[in-house]
Amino acid sequence: MNCIESDEWLLKPASLNTFLLTAYVDLKKYAYEYWNCVPALLYPSGIKLLDEPKKVPTELKVLLSECVASRNYEPFLLLDETPTSLSHLRSVKFDQAKNIRQPCSRTRDGL
Repeated sequence: MNCIESDEWLLKPASLNTFLLTAYVDLKKYAYEYWNCVPALLYPSGIKLLDEPKKVPTELKVLLSECVASRNYEPFLLLDETPTSLSHLRSVKFDQAKNIRQPCSRTRDGL
């Protein structure tokens, strides 16, 4: 999926949700068979877990659901402690923005 490495997904978020549908129809027996194929991310084997996963507190779940509902259920990213909708990011170019970093990139101070 080259759309992740290039910034194509910012212009077309639906490209992250691709799937294949394989169907077979037996007209004599009126049998329909189908398989839904969804791509999965393969993580490198060298990833090291720094800490055990923790449950999200109920209060945080409620706050997050209220935040998502207040933005009409549009996906958003948290940048500089301010939620930014994906529709806003479509108009921003990463090389021209000072407060937005590309995913998985690092600055000089290691952040």
